[in-house]
Amino acid sequence: MRNAGYYSAALVILVATCIPGLPAQYSVDATVSPRLRLRPPTQGSGGGIGRKLLLQIQLGPPSDAGTPNPGQSQGATFVLTNIGTSPLGLPISPHPGDFEPKAPGAPYTVMVLSLFLTSGGSVHPLSGTVELFGDPTIPGSMLSLPPTGTLTIRTRLRMPTAASQPNGVNGLFANVLLTQRAVRTGDGRVTEESQDLGYISVQVRKAASP
Repeated sequence: MRNAGYYSAALVILVATCIPGLPAQYSVDATVSPRLRLRPPTQGSGGGIGRKLLLQIQLGPPSDAGTPNPGQSQGATFVLTNIGTSPLGLPISPHPGDFEPKAPGAPYTVMVLSLFLTSGGSVHPLSGTVELFGDPTIPGSMLSLPPTGTLTIRTRLRMPTAASQPNGVNGLFANVLLTQRAVRTGDGRVTEESQDLGYISVQVRKAASP
């Protein structure tokens, strides 16, 4: 059984703008404080299928309100556009705890959309990772993004500045990873098995000139 409080939350975090003749536009605020799981995984494993997500990634206006001081890092806004010919199902809830069953030992599965920034050839996130969660069986937790449709996600990920990257930013890349995670409990441990469903990495800023 899922948390009953989820449904109203899902309706608040997604804003849709649909104008006849124009691509559908949606937005999610991932800067809110997430409702965390009561029983986080203590061990896990993962695997991938190597599929490329048919998404275009751009960085939108900073997620911070107002104009930052010179040299202050800004919050990253991801703008995802479906460049495929079929709708793409994407998780949209910033609250992992809403998908945890009330029964402590009950297994469950959740889809996760991970967003992060990297520099150059590194695979390590520059400023952490933002995750959105969803379950196709829970109304309002997934977005079916139509072809040419756009999803804007405001995050707390910090954009690199000259001060934070004294040797220059060796190209900035925006990354999106879609996974399905199965969680089960046994022998006093919570295990999470992750299966990659798709991934895309796009250079959004060129390397600084020497």
